[in-house]
Amino acid sequence: MRVPSQRAEENPLSELLEQLCGVFFTHRWSLKRAFEYFDTNGDGVLSPEEFTHAVEALGSLDSSGGAKPLLDMSKQQIERLVSALDKDGDGYIDYDEFLLALEATDSHEL
Repeated sequence: MRVPSQRAEENPLSELLEQLCGVFFTHRWSLKRAFEYFDTNGDGVLSPEEFTHAVEALGSLDSSGGAKPLLDMSKQQIERLVSALDKDGDGYIDYDEFLLALEATDSHEL
């Protein structure tokens, strides 16, 4: 069972990013593969709709043992995450923004 770090408890956004990294790790996805999964139309950026759809789809995957879903986010949490990841404010999450957020989260796990 995954126990949130103190950093995550202090910052709900960090907890959401840690959940995403946990799903990617569980499914042995590289960050590149995860971005490609999210980018359903293949245009190289994630629209808010693509990101929301992908997170909701990941949330429906069973965790091992049938316990709590691996990814459990409300629509409001997903919207906050999209806003936080979109660093340049253009309405899309590009690959560099995706990497920046998730690599920083992943490095704290080491």
